[in-house]
Amino acid sequence: MAGIYRRCGCRRSDGRLYPALPDRPSPANRAATCPRLSSDPKHGSWGFALSGGKDPGSGQRVQVRRMGYPTKRAAQAERARLVDQIATGRFRHHRGLTVGQWMPDWLDRRISEGLRPSTAVMYRRYVERDIMPALGPLRLTELRHHHVDRFLQNQLAAGRGTVTVRRIHAVLSSALSTAHRLQLVEVNPAANVALPPERPHRQNVWEPAQVGLFLQAAATERLGPLFEIAVFTGLRRGELLGLQWGDVDLAEGELVVRRQRVDAGGHAVTGDAKTAAGQNRRVGLGPAALAAFLTWRDTQDSDRATWENLYHGSDWIFTQEDGSPLAPQYVTKRFEALVGRAQLPPMTFHGLRHQHASLMIAQGVDLAVVSKRLGHSSIALTNDLYGHLLRGANKAAAQAAEALVPRPSQATQRRSVHTSRSPWLKGRSPGRRTTVLTRASVCAPGGTRTPNLLIRSQMLYPLSYGRMPVRNRPNDSTSPARGLRSVSCRPATTRAAAPPTRSSRCAPGARRSPRRGPRRARGSRGDRARGHPCRC
Repeated sequence: MAGIYRRCGCRRSDGRLYPALPDRPSPANRAATCPRLSSDPKHGSWGFALSGGKDPGSGQRVQVRRMGYPTKRAAQAERARLVDQIATGRFRHHRGLTVGQWMPDWLDRRISEGLRPSTAVMYRRYVERDIMPALGPLRLTELRHHHVDRFLQNQLAAGRGTVTVRRIHAVLSSALSTAHRLQLVEVNPAANVALPPERPHRQNVWEPAQVGLFLQAAATERLGPLFEIAVFTGLRRGELLGLQWGDVDLAEGELVVRRQRVDAGGHAVTGDAKTAAGQNRRVGLGPAALAAFLTWRDTQDSDRATWENLYHGSDWIFTQEDGSPLAPQYVTKRFEALVGRAQLPPMTFHGLRHQHASLMIAQGVDLAVVSKRLGHSSIALTNDLYGHLLRGANKAAAQAAEALVPRPSQATQRRSVHTSRSPWLKGRSPGRRTTVLTRASVCAPGGTRTPNLLIRSQMLYPLSYGRMPVRNRPNDSTSPARGLRSVSCRPATTRAAAPPTRSSRCAPGARRSPRRGPRRARGSRGDRARGHPCRC
């Protein structure tokens, strides 16, 4: 049946469902369908059916059916929307595809495209343990923003960390973005979803004295040279275990990072470095790191002589006694045991990388060199991770900036006052500056005086205010009192002049201020409102 129709869940006497009632039924349709559909307009629900063209994969005709709309108008609106999608080529034929069916297919696609084995293990754990149990039953085309938002909020309520929740969202968003690119969904429901704020994590490192205690304790450990090289090179655990003797030039004192060995689901896999910036980077070696490499080479030669024919000959640097490569988790366990035995603050093996960066920054190494040595993609990443360790550099920069500016002594320090802003220097040319000295610095007694606005003299006004003008001379810096005008310095009056009030300014004989702006008639509305006739 094509077009819009209405049907219900009622059954006939033989147990079969009544057929649907078309929008424009014939008498035969009314007789065959449920009697309540003709008598009760609210009985049942509305739906429609239309042709969706041919499936591009199988070439078969696609019949689109939708049901469950409460009104005829809602069914018509949805039918019109689908007709528009079919006409413009935006119709999705895979309506029955669920999130649980799409996520494993997407993950296999990413692995075939070259996803790192360790990353693939993490993605699969998030997909199988978090995403599929919560969102798997939903159809891909019916997944909405509120579903994703509720899923993330439930993860936070369950005690998952902020970083973990953001990673889970990144996996889900990447899968839905691929589905949108393949036109399986119209939009990415995981886009523009509010994420928990990412709080910056301060890297805690040891003090140099604690590093010395750690290296002293590591001297008794078989993997002690490995730990010492980690402290003085800043290599990641996988980069250290991926080193071969052909990557180290002991004569030139440097090594090249070409590969890494990481743990992926309980077994070690070999691949390229973590980032493109870290691939094939050269790391210089100091005397301590060179000595550690030489010590380890002697240890490896001794193991080879002990095991003889049973020794696994390989070019790997860090190996077990029989010559087989070290497992990443074994190195981590030995490191944690050594830290506990040395009674040092807890630290992860990756923390040795941060320790190396902190040692370089403490010695004033440029941040760009630190970034290149660690293999960061940008110096901004290095600054975000270790910017809080630059306290000494910030203090030195502040001191250098202050030392660049010459400062006079406090006894001869002058203050330059612009004449246009000085109430006692009105009438002089704009831009002219007059140097003034505080009265206490010459001979007048201390104290702050109230300015008397009735004094119009340019010489007497500074005296009432507690300041004395001085003529600018080229060599007046030698003596603060040189260049003073012939004004006697008398003790200040015991009673300061009170500031003039409105009534004193308006009294007969008082000098009024010059007019400003257009002239107004005396006794205007504004003057009467203020209670006096003048424009003082």
